[in-house]
Amino acid sequence: MFAFILSRFVDCFAVDISGRVTDEKGLPAAGAKVLFVRGSERHEATCDNFGYYQIKNITSAETPGNATIALFCYPNPFNRQTVVSFYLDRQQRAEVAVFDASGRKVRIVANKVFPQGRNQIVWDGLSQGREPVAPGLYVCRLQTKSARESFKMLSAGGENIAVPVGAGEEQPVPKAYAANQSTYTAYVSGSDFETHRADGIEPADVIVKNFIVNKSTWAPFSTAGNYLAVYDGDKYKP
Repeated sequence: MFAFILSRFVDCFAVDISGRVTDEKGLPAAGAKVLFVRGSERHEATCDNFGYYQIKNITSAETPGNATIALFCYPNPFNRQTVVSFYLDRQQRAEVAVFDASGRKVRIVANKVFPQGRNQIVWDGLSQGREPVAPGLYVCRLQTKSARESFKMLSAGGENIAVPVGAGEEQPVPKAYAANQSTYTAYVSGSDFETHRADGIEPADVIVKNFIVNKSTWAPFSTAGNYLAVYDGDKYKP
């Protein structure tokens, strides 16, 4: 098996992210904790009495207008069909196209918005006119608004069926890609509402991030084991 991987990774830069935490009624979640996590990175802030927070110097693994892409196919060489796999660091529109050795565009395999993470597309070895391509060397290109990557693949002709493969069978995600994931997961926690989670936050795209949390219903009485409990302004006591 041959796999061709070409990745682009860019320098980090720092931005400030601020926003407001409120409940479903628009009331501020004073004192709420806002935590941004990416790998071992942790950035935390506490909301003021009006629900506002600010996190300074949070880093992004991409500069504006760039994206991280890892691209390869399996099998390679292949008979007629092959599975093109690629990783995107955020949801975005991408075009996957195949060119022959002379640079002529043979087929646009896909042109749509893909989700963040791993994506797989089967190229059936057919041209734009739905004719089988001749055996030989081809180039697969992935184009986004801000980046372009390509790799070589070899068609041996004949017939085969290529299907998307499981994570245990496919070539693993390149370590450099995994180490340069740019998105954060945010956790918003407090004493009187459920912890709120938001995934896929990219500082290059978001400098204002608001959160709406589900406030717990307050009651003057509750239960504590086999006892009734009363709220004393700080917590419930038996």
